[in-house]
Amino acid sequence: MTTSKYIFILFIISSFSACDLDRLNLEEEFLPNYSITIDSKFVSESTNSDLIALNDEEYLMAIETELSEIELMQYNQLFENDSWDIEEELVLNIGTGDLLFFDTIPNGYLIGYTDLTNQFNLKFVDHNFNEIGSQSNFENYIDTAYNKIDSLHFKNYAVDPISHEMILGGNVVTQETNYSCLLKIDADLNPIWFKTYFENSTISDLAIINRDSFYVLNNHSDGTDLIIDNTLGTAYKKFDLSNDQLFFGIQSIVEDKSLFLAGIINDIARTIEINLETEIAFVNEIEIYPVTDFKALYLSRDNIITAGIQVEGGEQQLFSSELESFGSQWCNRYPNEKFIKVLDLIELPERGILISSIVERQGRYYINLTRIDEEGATVTNEYSENCI
Repeated sequence: MTTSKYIFILFIISSFSACDLDRLNLEEEFLPNYSITIDSKFVSESTNSDLIALNDEEYLMAIETELSEIELMQYNQLFENDSWDIEEELVLNIGTGDLLFFDTIPNGYLIGYTDLTNQFNLKFVDHNFNEIGSQSNFENYIDTAYNKIDSLHFKNYAVDPISHEMILGGNVVTQETNYSCLLKIDADLNPIWFKTYFENSTISDLAIINRDSFYVLNNHSDGTDLIIDNTLGTAYKKFDLSNDQLFFGIQSIVEDKSLFLAGIINDIARTIEINLETEIAFVNEIEIYPVTDFKALYLSRDNIITAGIQVEGGEQQLFSSELESFGSQWCNRYPNEKFIKVLDLIELPERGILISSIVERQGRYYINLTRIDEEGATVTNEYSENCI
């Protein structure tokens, strides 16, 4: 089954010189704009967490400390002595192990991690940061329903907005072989069904189309497959994105009638927009490289904003860029730290974008929050650049 049978790829790869953009006066509008490293806690380089805005000034994120303690943190934005600062508060101790994901679900938050025995755990926390549900016996269910397994890791999930059921994506090791896999659970975290796909693969991201159908990005050593499937497997289709040298997939976003994919290939970051009705795809490349990490976000103004890390001349700089149909609308770099990984980026409508990342200082790792205006500026990085 070939990609071209189902998707006709139309490349729109363009670049144009950056120009100074009209933008809000940051001081007059008093919009928060900063890049702040929170150096009071050492975190693990492997920390993975989404960033949640409780309001314009308070944010929520999970961290894994360098001692493998998993903590739910609230960050409060402050303006004192004519400068911006971040105050942090520990709101819940989760446990000890490796943090795999943290994000919202209906009526609260979901945290996934493996404990010190390498067993996968889920915790459901309400909006008051009370633990109201947990599950750690998925391996027993899968042993019964499928086969004896050695280990189980889920790295992402998607929620059905109607039933509130969830699909977890990751990989399972059984009989010394690694398979990409999905596990569907109900709103009480109880397993419903389990699926495996391919050997030596892992699910890097997934998105639910409707109650029975979903998209899956299946990563393997040769690249990425886009899989369309449903519970019974009757809708199964596989598109080998790597055949067309598109990208190694990182992220998928479903918005209205389009599926957006984001990823990196040959050190170049790009997004792909696939029209789900016509199956025509448009490719946008980022006007900055080499790129080692990359995330994307669909904005309320119907564009994609991206954030990534550029490695050049011994420096590892954070950058962000907004993409429209024919390339970058603006691009900015934030070179104040050695950036290691982009964790998440969120939109605060008409108030800017917030990017969470991990930075390194002398072999230790910290959380960094970078808040930019609607066109990528901070007070110290005011104007757009070509980022090449």
